Amino acid sequence: DAAAKPDQSAGGAGESLPTAFANDGSYLLHSVYSDGIDLLKLPLRANEATLTGVLVSSAIIGTIPATIYGVDDPLRRNVKNIPDSTAGDLETIGQATTFGSLGLIYGWGLYARNDEARHAVLTGMEGVGLSSLLTVGMKYAFGRKRPNTGDGPKAFFQGGQSFVSGDTTPTFAAAA
Repeated sequence: DAAAKPDQSAGGAGESLPTAFANDGSYLLHSVYSDGIDLLKLPLRANEATLTGVLVSSAIIGTIPATIYGVDDPLRRNVKNIPDSTAGDLETIGQATTFGSLGLIYGWGLYARNDEARHAVLTGMEGVGLSSLLTVGMKYAFGRKRPNTGDGPKAFFQGGQSFVSGDTTPTFAAAA
């Protein structure tokens, strides 16, 4: 639309708040559906680049347990001196600034009728949801006990819920 400002989509010009929310809901559902279909079809579209990516990803993921094993004791020794209240405060500050920033960007997108800004936030929140689901699956798959149980770095596959962090993963996903 030639009359729309460059930072607006044609659909965003003059729409009401309920219409904007409805459009954003539709965008998010379509995005989740499209991404889900893409993930399901990915193995069928395997080519050299995809196979290389899978091999590189597998090599990286394969090094994670070795890295955790090697740094578990030094981390536990140094981090255990941080009071729980300080750790909780740092976690809250990180989550509040990350998700607060996303909220501000979304609010600005509503105010400026900028679909691109709102959709970027919605896509980011889709990533947060996906990372949260993967986190839950990985917690059950690895069964890592918490370091303060005294079982050391070999406490995997024992029904724990320590690895992967359910508190930090969504924040890092939102930041990304």
